[in-house]
Amino acid sequence: MKKYMQTMLTGLLILLFIGGCSGENQDELMLSGTIEAESVRAGSRIGGRVAEIMVDEGVNVVAGDVLFALEIDVLEAERERAEAGVQEAEAAYATVAAGAKPEDIARVSHEAEALRQAYELTLAGPLPEELAALEAQADSLEAVYRNAEDASDRLLYLYDEGVAAEREYIAAMETAEAAKSQWEASLQQLDALSARPREEEVDGAYARYLAALNGVQSLVSGATVEQLDQALARIATMREALDRIDVDLAEAVVHAPSPGVINSFEIKPGDFVAPGQPACEIIDLDTLKVVVYIPENRLGFVREGDELPIKVDSFPDETFMGVVVRVASEAEFTPRNVQVVEERVAQVFAVEITLENPEHRLRPGMAADVTISLLESE
Repeated sequence: MKKYMQTMLTGLLILLFIGGCSGENQDELMLSGTIEAESVRAGSRIGGRVAEIMVDEGVNVVAGDVLFALEIDVLEAERERAEAGVQEAEAAYATVAAGAKPEDIARVSHEAEALRQAYELTLAGPLPEELAALEAQADSLEAVYRNAEDASDRLLYLYDEGVAAEREYIAAMETAEAAKSQWEASLQQLDALSARPREEEVDGAYARYLAALNGVQSLVSGATVEQLDQALARIATMREALDRIDVDLAEAVVHAPSPGVINSFEIKPGDFVAPGQPACEIIDLDTLKVVVYIPENRLGFVREGDELPIKVDSFPDETFMGVVVRVASEAEFTPRNVQVVEERVAQVFAVEITLENPEHRLRPGMAADVTISLLESE
């Protein structure tokens, strides 16, 4: 409704203006508009805290000038880690591609041989001399235990008779118990050795030998294509992470996307800006535009490419020339269904005119009068 009323008022003013001019100069049509400027709002793709603002409002800038910068401490730390990751991945690839050194092959081969011997010993079971030694040890420990037990029994008798002290009896009893524990442990060790080889021990020894043998074969034959591809993929992943951080670092310094004048800054140092948040408005004062509305019955007197004189109140004695760049293809104001020919004047068409402003004398917001000659028709 508000837009409709504004359009109605625009059409009424045009009608009044045409009626007022009809008795003065039938060769010209003067239309009024307001000077406008194109503007861009610069910001950063990433978010962060504002570290510094490099330009002030009202300053002329060219494309590429630095406008403001964000803090980059966190990004720099991430970049160091990413760069270290790239270097590690490249070193790993170089190692895989170069193959194993002779000393590495010799060391792994020696380990595999030791594991082979261990497997064969496990498979063969205990040696006779090992069993004999354990049996002799068990017999010796049994004898020690029997002697300690006899001594404990004697001290118990003497203690009951009041001849021996209690502490002597307790010491003898503890000695006998310790000797018994040692003898029983030797019996368990003898039983375990006698039961070998157990299946799980043999399988474990063989698995360790086989893994070592495969390791030797891998070192001798060199890296496979799959291993090389995996190493290269790791490098690519690390480099992609580094490239993303470099892009973010570049985004932390915001440059002017186009030339113009700094119209406003919406941030200050210390502010936190969100990703994509507009922070600075730049207006182009070099090329301005004026939009006027021409009645339908005068539309034939203007076309794209026409040069039109423009007057402003700030410079009443000067005339500025503009060029028509666009004529609307349809009416922007139709208050109601037109029933008669005379009412078609209520329909208006937007006309956009650009004018060069190299000295920046004209400013957005100035009222401008555009004169259209009515001496020529289409």
